[in-house]
Amino acid sequence: MPTYLIMGVLAAVAAGFLELAASLIAEIVPAPSGNDWTFFAPFLGLLVFAIIEESVKLATIGKLIRRFPSEAAFTLSLVLFGIGFGGTEIFIARAMFPEMPVPALVGIPTLHLVTALLYGYAVRQNIPKLLWPASFLLGTLLHFFYNVFLA
Repeated sequence: MPTYLIMGVLAAVAAGFLELAASLIAEIVPAPSGNDWTFFAPFLGLLVFAIIEESVKLATIGKLIRRFPSEAAFTLSLVLFGIGFGGTEIFIARAMFPEMPVPALVGIPTLHLVTALLYGYAVRQNIPKLLWPASFLLGTLLHFFYNVFLA
């Protein structure tokens, strides 16, 4: 089961690299001019980051899901994955923003724990055409609105 903690860390690092790539692309590509763009650009960035993190998380959980002897082992594995992902994000965020507010320190791992559980149970139902997109949409919206709340 510690594998899931490590995979959560690795998934967060992978998402971080993809977010860095998206940020670099956003710096290179000229932005459209106009007042409307300057208002929406920060929200678009938060949405892109949420999509990246949730995509990596869902894809990783989708590949890691195995049959567990009990529901408790399954749930514990998802909890460990969420803690690994959220803990890594906290570590990186604290390095960038040392004076991060306490609600963010609690909210970030909680968000990743909740979405890991959401994706794990959606994936476990083995109905990818129905539950995976719905869980991804819900998880991404939760993440986006949480990012907006913190911004």
